[in-house]
Amino acid sequence: MSVNGRLGNYIDPESSVFTVFNIVLVLFACLAAAAVIRCLYVRNKNKRVPRRTEEAAVIGKTTEKTIWRHDPTDVTGLRNSHYIRYYIVFRTKDSGQVTLKVSAGEFNRVQEGQAGTLTFQGSHYLGFEERA
Repeated sequence: MSVNGRLGNYIDPESSVFTVFNIVLVLFACLAAAAVIRCLYVRNKNKRVPRRTEEAAVIGKTTEKTIWRHDPTDVTGLRNSHYIRYYIVFRTKDSGQVTLKVSAGEFNRVQEGQAGTLTFQGSHYLGFEERA
């Protein structure tokens, strides 16, 4: 908001802070909406694909770690937060190599070299039963 007075035209600092806050708020809302839309798109895409059950062998396991640095205003200093995604790579006869995101429990349960029956739908992991 411009104010005319003895000092001429200038920008009111309070309204400019408010404007910056609104821009950041709208940007955050757009990013959140994009994340929700992407999640719904992937979920819908996976539901349209038939569920598959195939003989498979575990040929690899990988993790992807994301770290956020926080600078809290308290006296404890810097803190890190992290998120780990777990992936298992399967070799199947029909689909070739398939990499699927799994939970931490499944990641720890399934070992490289195991053979068994893999069930998945699109990119969604449903289960792996080891052959006895």
